[in-house]
Amino acid sequence: GFWLGKISELQNKKFDAIDFYKKVQGINSDNYYYYRSKNRLLALTGGVDPKWDQQSSYKELKDLNWSIPVISRLDNLNEHFGITVTELIKLQQFDEAIEIIGKNSSPSKQITSWLKALNSEYDTSINIATATIVHYGFSNDSPLWKLAYPLYFWQEIVSSSSRFTNLDPLLACGVIRQESRFDPNATSISNAFGLMQLIVPTAKVVARQSGISLSSNESLKDPKINISLGTYYLKGLLSEFSSPLFAVASYNAGPNAVKNWVNKYGTSDLDLFIEHIPYDETRGYVKKVFSSYWTYLELYSKF
Repeated sequence: GFWLGKISELQNKKFDAIDFYKKVQGINSDNYYYYRSKNRLLALTGGVDPKWDQQSSYKELKDLNWSIPVISRLDNLNEHFGITVTELIKLQQFDEAIEIIGKNSSPSKQITSWLKALNSEYDTSINIATATIVHYGFSNDSPLWKLAYPLYFWQEIVSSSSRFTNLDPLLACGVIRQESRFDPNATSISNAFGLMQLIVPTAKVVARQSGISLSSNESLKDPKINISLGTYYLKGLLSEFSSPLFAVASYNAGPNAVKNWVNKYGTSDLDLFIEHIPYDETRGYVKKVFSSYWTYLELYSKF
């Protein structure tokens, strides 16, 4: 649908493009092409397409407080799953509560996602919440969306972002959600560590530049240290490139690769630029980070 709209635009068929973009609005709104269609529709109907630009800032978000949303009151849980489950939750025995709920004749994915979040299993909670939203088509006023797009470690993120004028904390959240699903102990096969998946050579360079102490590789699993280094590195990429799109692509593929692609494919149409990215992983990464970023903006920028 999006590309039919885009082709119509390139052929100066404005009203056909509008029709195609409107049709894309019927799909789930955490989808990359949903947002691109929405923004092109905006541009064709008197508004402005924000493209891949950052749309909020530390100043706008510094007073936002976040906590794990409550999916169900305990008396409702008692009614559906029995007193044992509610007592286990009060005792913070979340694994046992999840096990009992899973054996129920009508287990709840929403409750499971919530309890996984309370048990600090953030990655599993996000994956369950996201899959449940897609499957059942929950509108984004459901608290489940804030489990799928959470703000764990928000104080560290917003504090680190406060040091830079060019970094939207919600863009950092989009990167973290894609890199690690907010698992501070995440380690990749390429030996990238922590929330923002920093490899050791990059982390050491950034630590020297920023004056942040990095005592060992294990310290990259410390959320405060990892976010401080990761946001400093991302800030540098945002300063280096003309668009946040190139900065996010560089975070995944490295700035030299992105500079080569910019020279090869040009920047006149960034929708086409993304499709030309030769690394499958980076092409998918850019779409997922920005889809997450735009969803974060919808959920939190007008808190």
